[in-house]
Amino acid sequence: MINNLWKKLSRSKNADSQKENRWKSIGSLSHLQELIQYSVQQPILIFKHSTRCPVSSRAYNQIEASTDVLNKSNIDIYYVDVIAERQLSNDIARVLDITHQSPQAFFIKNSEVAWHASHGQISKESLGKLT
Repeated sequence: MINNLWKKLSRSKNADSQKENRWKSIGSLSHLQELIQYSVQQPILIFKHSTRCPVSSRAYNQIEASTDVLNKSNIDIYYVDVIAERQLSNDIARVLDITHQSPQAFFIKNSEVAWHASHGQISKESLGKLT
């Protein structure tokens, strides 16, 4: 019985770890610029999230529900906390030349924004169409 409980706990921790590993962070403006160049080799999705906003939480959940599809399409997912990383959030808006909103998602492929959405437009259905 203890072994079964331990196995369940281990699987749960492993699942949480895998979930956390799906989301990557952008450390700086120079890292953002490197990622844009990297998107020529592999597309990326950047999600700007406000931890204080219920609409943003809904969008986060839509992306989380789409991670398997995004991973199968080899799309790396990056997360920016717009409250904790305000300057980086502003840098993203400036570099991509798209007005800041939160929540907001950008699909970058071949060094260009191929798709972007905000608020309720960020859905499992729309994310499933990204390739």
